[in-house]
Amino acid sequence: MCPAEPGGGALPATPLADYGWGAAFASDALEHGPLLPRCTAGGGGVLRVATLNIAGLRDASLADMALALRALDADVIALQEVRVGGDYGHQAADLARALGYAWVYAAAADLPYTGASLGNALLARNGLLAVGRIDLRATGQLEPRVATQALACLGGQPARLLSLHLDINEDSPPQQAQAQQLAQGVGCAVGEDLMVLGDFNAEVGSQTLAPIEGVGLPDVVAPYDTQSTYSTGDTRIDLILADAPLAARVRGARVIETGLSDHRAVLVELQP
Repeated sequence: MCPAEPGGGALPATPLADYGWGAAFASDALEHGPLLPRCTAGGGGVLRVATLNIAGLRDASLADMALALRALDADVIALQEVRVGGDYGHQAADLARALGYAWVYAAAADLPYTGASLGNALLARNGLLAVGRIDLRATGQLEPRVATQALACLGGQPARLLSLHLDINEDSPPQQAQAQQLAQGVGCAVGEDLMVLGDFNAEVGSQTLAPIEGVGLPDVVAPYDTQSTYSTGDTRIDLILADAPLAARVRGARVIETGLSDHRAVLVELQP
């Protein structure tokens, strides 16, 4: 069981360490919209949770992406490669506003010469109770990474969800170090309705995923759909992992081509 949540809607986060990038970043921001004091009763229908790397909206307008996300009809959506600031506006808040969802964004890296940052977001139809970030920084990584986490209202009950983006090189030492940090950061919540979604840049069965799977977070998509989630090659790197209580509620999953990113969306359906 995790320690009691601190006040102010904050979730526990791993200490910020200096892995060669410096001890502080302008992009250490955690931003969010209004938080709820508690979840209201759920609607009783099928619950849907989805993830998509939006590639910074390089290949899509915000309006088109909002339409694609709305079509998923998901209660919670994890987004990666979200850009905030400068000429990009606030992609997390703007998409949430278009959908009428609550939102949280954690920045991972400053984008040089743009005045913007790059990170991950979570959007939730029925609100968020608490938000946080887990810094995933490792020597030799291509760029800083972060996991955005939130207690989201899912079927009238809180569930802890994380939007994750790991280093680009599968099974590299930096990527494995990030996975170890993630496993340590979420291990206390396994068994309490925990789901990790995102662009892992690694496949199930890789050395990278071993510590995450090892704490009790199996892939819940493969029994239903094993399509590639990336536009080139035959690879499943966009994954949804869930602990036993949530995995037992999964009733279907599918990979969805939006045509708006080099990644495909992945969606899981759960019984209420």
